[in-house]
Amino acid sequence: CLTCAAGKFSVIGSTTCTMVPPGHYTNESSTKSIFLPCPSGRYQSESGRTSCIVSPPGTYSPSGAAIAHKCPRGTVSMVNGSTSVDSCTLCEAGKSTSEEGSSTCTPCSVDFFNSIVGGTCLSCKVKGNCDSCGELMTSNLDHTGCVIDDRLTSLQQKTLIESLFSKGVALYGAGAISAAFVGL
Repeated sequence: CLTCAAGKFSVIGSTTCTMVPPGHYTNESSTKSIFLPCPSGRYQSESGRTSCIVSPPGTYSPSGAAIAHKCPRGTVSMVNGSTSVDSCTLCEAGKSTSEEGSSTCTPCSVDFFNSIVGGTCLSCKVKGNCDSCGELMTSNLDHTGCVIDDRLTSLQQKTLIESLFSKGVALYGAGAISAAFVGL
């Protein structure tokens, strides 16, 4: 049998050595035609390697993996060497991840909410994202729902009054009411 260097193998009867495929390794030179799959929690994306790489936080790798799979959006993995998608835990309501492969859940931004465990943050300003969503809404304190944005409603009322005075409508109306009382 042909002796192959670490990272390579030979099929019985062959006169050449072949690189071990991705997701596998050989850690010593051998006359055997075998190679090993990367163990769970590790991966190898290149051919001909002698070891596998530990999956970083935000990812997981089953046995024989050629890549570290990213945890889905709305889930996280905070440890090295996660072995399956079941290792990815759901973010609590009011928090989410901005992308796949995250290692921490972050609170939704102002004006955004997430009412379900493992969900994504949605805008309170977009009608249809919730029953009360619309332009005058913002997120509640824990970002699990939407409430009326007091800053905008008071601003709108102020703008209406300022608009009426600037156009003379309110002043004319006040003068007409005063004249009516004087005439009595």
